[in-house]
Amino acid sequence: MPVITAIRRNKKNGGRCSIFVDDVFFAACPIDVAVGMGLRKGLEMSPELEQRLRSEDRRMVLRQKAWRFVTYKPRTERQVRDALRKQDWTDEEIEDVLLWLREFRAVDDVAYAERFILASLERKPLSPPAMRAALLTKGIPERVVADV
Repeated sequence: MPVITAIRRNKKNGGRCSIFVDDVFFAACPIDVAVGMGLRKGLEMSPELEQRLRSEDRRMVLRQKAWRFVTYKPRTERQVRDALRKQDWTDEEIEDVLLWLREFRAVDDVAYAERFILASLERKPLSPPAMRAALLTKGIPERVVADV
């Protein structure tokens, strides 16, 4: 069974580490993932552990991409979902990251709709039907548009 022989912090990206198995580079992952999984020198790298490591790394990469996307400017859930689908993430992965973003209130369609309406009123007020159409186009659910 292959054994982890070294775990080294990456020089260019200090938040990631390189994992060496039998003195050969095996994979790179966020330090948080390596610590969370209890990876250490001398640990056997089973196929299950390898799969879990790759899965966790993929999840962390997705979270970082999604976080950068929603912090650049406010986004609706549909905008996030569409952007991630274009990058070939699975629906299950997308729903997982949307749940995570909702926990941090980084994606909130109600708050987005309220901000959109206020910003519109400050710039160039739209008629109620035009406002409704604009919100629906951005992916705000019908029930949210009706409440706002």
